[in-house]
Amino acid sequence: MDTVWIRTHDDIFIRADSIMILENDHDGLFAECITGSRVQLTNSVCSTVLQLALLEEIRHAGADDSRAVVIMPAWEQDSLVWHRESADALADRLNEHDHRTSRIGGASVPRRHAG
Repeated sequence: MDTVWIRTHDDIFIRADSIMILENDHDGLFAECITGSRVQLTNSVCSTVLQLALLEEIRHAGADDSRAVVIMPAWEQDSLVWHRESADALADRLNEHDHRTSRIGGASVPRRHAG
């Protein structure tokens, strides 16, 4: 399970197995981690169905420990869904974005880790 990561709406990565509690707040969905940190996963309230969908994505992703997987919130047709992607593919996409941004003089995307 330590190969499953959650990417929050503001680019913080937390290990799925460090999440102890999911809490819905008026500001969004939060994860309380084993370290005691509280991390905001989404910037909007999540329905119970959406919270269960996240748990299901974690379960599916954790079934194959051979590949690191990142689960992230994504907007599709005006609704929030959980999107799962291999960590290698995500890293390649982010590196390409950083490379393009640096060529036009912009700042690269900050990356942090919590949990």
